[in-house]
Amino acid sequence: MKTFLILFFSFISLFALNKDDFAYSKDIHMQNNAGLVQIRLSTDIYKSLVYSDLSDMAIFDATGKMMPQKLTLATMKKRDSKTKEVPFVSFDALKSGEKQEVRLEYKGAQIQMLSLGDTQNEDYIVDLRGVEKEVKKLYISSEEKKYMLFVNIECSDTLEKWRVIKEKAVIASFDFENSRLQRHSIEMPFIKCHYLRLRTEKKFPISKIRVQEYPKSIEAPLEKEKVRYLNIKNGLEFEVSKNLRIQDLYFTLEDKEQLYKLEVLARDSKDRRWKKIREAQIYSIGSKDKRLEKYHIHLNTNYNFYRVQAQESSYLPKELPLSYTYQRQDLCFLAQGEAPYTLAFGSFRSRLLSKDNAKLLVKEGLGVQASLGEKELLGGQEKLFKIKEIPTRKYWVWCSLVLGVLLLGFISFSLYKQLDEK
Repeated sequence: MKTFLILFFSFISLFALNKDDFAYSKDIHMQNNAGLVQIRLSTDIYKSLVYSDLSDMAIFDATGKMMPQKLTLATMKKRDSKTKEVPFVSFDALKSGEKQEVRLEYKGAQIQMLSLGDTQNEDYIVDLRGVEKEVKKLYISSEEKKYMLFVNIECSDTLEKWRVIKEKAVIASFDFENSRLQRHSIEMPFIKCHYLRLRTEKKFPISKIRVQEYPKSIEAPLEKEKVRYLNIKNGLEFEVSKNLRIQDLYFTLEDKEQLYKLEVLARDSKDRRWKKIREAQIYSIGSKDKRLEKYHIHLNTNYNFYRVQAQESSYLPKELPLSYTYQRQDLCFLAQGEAPYTLAFGSFRSRLLSKDNAKLLVKEGLGVQASLGEKELLGGQEKLFKIKEIPTRKYWVWCSLVLGVLLLGFISFSLYKQLDEK
């Protein structure tokens, strides 16, 4: 039996990870040497990892023992909720002379105003009592063909004591340089209330109001990174790590009349063909006090190479500051070994699924913040690639299995002989 246990633990040890299984390392600097520690991963770490799920990295203490770890928000995927129409009514429909109490049945919802206050003829009251979660976006539709105006948004639970939550939000619909520019949506702060009051600068006909709620899942926080790009004919190209999920491209435009019609193409490697993934417009139009602006293109992709080029009949300036946002991942680990600690990363064959240690990190996000040192070569860059070599570990595994089966057979035969003699 002792022989069997020795063989079993030898078999397990064949799969134990160590520092030299990874290509690179970074020292972890922190004040406290115990407890939950949180590390912010830098972009050079993403570029050095083999797998997009960031599984080829591990934390080791001074003795080489691996620490329990988990990526924050590694598996959370954000899905926008569907929009839903909500009841609304203009103040004109609510006016009732000298009376201070107004009731109105509108699309199955009763709107009751106990005090008209400073409500104006241009105002709209929006009923959000049927919306369960916080409102992420407000969509305003109108039959007007050409407009550009400010909307101030106020919030109340009682139709009294209104508080401002959004000022001078621009909605618009007009033609510019043979393009139809429209903005019907208004980004809302993370807030929940029963009623909204929309205040426009002039009388404006609204035909429909829809809302989009915040999704249940939480997306990883975003980091912004500047882009160094290569100019091409009427466009630009840049490279990022495939392990970075890019959310948006942000352009810096001057405060003048500008409109660019763009195509975004992407590919995983240089030997692949470009694939068009998005068509979009960026622009800055209007006067100083009222401008319709769109500086970003939403992507939510993770390719290696990107190309941004002008569509036909458009152009793209050579100098155009560009940056991107990506979903940031933090790595949490339990510092229960001997300091100092090391982050080892980058390996084709060595992977650690952080979900296996999820139960050990119940206080994720509350750990001590730690910083990382300079990137150093550890096991070597050959750890990043599949190498054709004699599979020594594989042979040891099979030998252990065969010996284990033979040992079990010998023990079974011995027990059988003893029982037969009795």
